[in-house]
Amino acid sequence: MSKLIIEDWVLYDMDLVGFTATDAATGQDFADCKEVAKSLRVVGTQEQIEAAGGNYNIDEVYSYCKEKKGSFWEGIVFSETRKDRPTLKEYNAKFEKDLARYKEMYKKNNNEVLILRCI
Repeated sequence: MSKLIIEDWVLYDMDLVGFTATDAATGQDFADCKEVAKSLRVVGTQEQIEAAGGNYNIDEVYSYCKEKKGSFWEGIVFSETRKDRPTLKEYNAKFEKDLARYKEMYKKNNNEVLILRCI
């Protein structure tokens, strides 16, 4: 089996989603809706991902992979000092767990590209 690659795609396509919030001036809760870009997680070989990309209106692409200390994502997706972010070790442990799960799903899908909806 070729190396599996995991990418997150942000599409130009938008979804309308509802949300609730509290008005800062009145303290009253309210409900409204807003548009958010659709996003997908794609798992497959490089060739499969490139072929699948032609079927979508892709705005941005992010690779999901193990990270190293000093990478661009330090402080953004992982941090040794910020309590609201996982540490590098925690981030990479979650990646390994996700990769194992995706490999199993990929095998069950006859080694065809997986296109998963992100939330």
